[in-house]
Amino acid sequence: MRRARYQYGTVALSPRSLGPAAWVYRWRERGPQGKSIRKSLVVGTTQEFKTRAKALKAAEGLRLYANREGDSAGEPTFGGLIERFILEEGLRDAKSRSRAIGALECEEEFDAEALDSSTASSYLSMLDVHIRPRWGSSLISEVKAARVQEWLRGLGMAPKTKGHIKALLHRLFEKAILWELLPVARNPMGLVHVKGISKRSKKPVVLDPDPCLALIASLPDPYRTMVLVAICTGLRVSEILALRWSRIDFNASR
Repeated sequence: MRRARYQYGTVALSPRSLGPAAWVYRWRERGPQGKSIRKSLVVGTTQEFKTRAKALKAAEGLRLYANREGDSAGEPTFGGLIERFILEEGLRDAKSRSRAIGALECEEEFDAEALDSSTASSYLSMLDVHIRPRWGSSLISEVKAARVQEWLRGLGMAPKTKGHIKALLHRLFEKAILWELLPVARNPMGLVHVKGISKRSKKPVVLDPDPCLALIASLPDPYRTMVLVAICTGLRVSEILALRWSRIDFNASR
């Protein structure tokens, strides 16, 4: 049997009449009757990736996309998995998306599954600051549960933050299985245990009605309204900031 060829493709700079030049990743796919078809995708602009080396690093996720058909001769790195995850989830676009989406929420075609900018920013921060520097150059199969657990234990951060990093790693492995970069099996991150995730770092302060009323009276709007909503509903600050009038049903009292 002929071994499938792994395509590395090329990254080239493409000038534009408007705006900065863009880095373009090019590869070939087999079309009808075995004819080779040239494909291309934009990696990003020169403002996003100032050097070709950075554009090549970002293109690794596109390289996995180009080799999604059939088996590849080379095993991809975890950095490639990260870049494809960023591409498929649209994290960079979501991060730059305006938070002023109140009008969109009234439309029937609003994508409820789209990540908001804060979630995308959190994912990108964990990927760029913690996960990629440690595991980006490793092959996917080399990222073992025991090694990840030992690494998480050595991170000087709160257990809850470690839990968020572990959850993102779990999601990355789920995507690797979905994209057939790994065989269908138990997610190895399910074996990783982070101690103290459920423990509170400090005892919560519970206010009686009188201090609550005094707090509300001392605050100017819109903070007074926000605190009042938080006290009455138990919503978190991020949920209050995202609250819209269209989501409140006064007739049903909910």
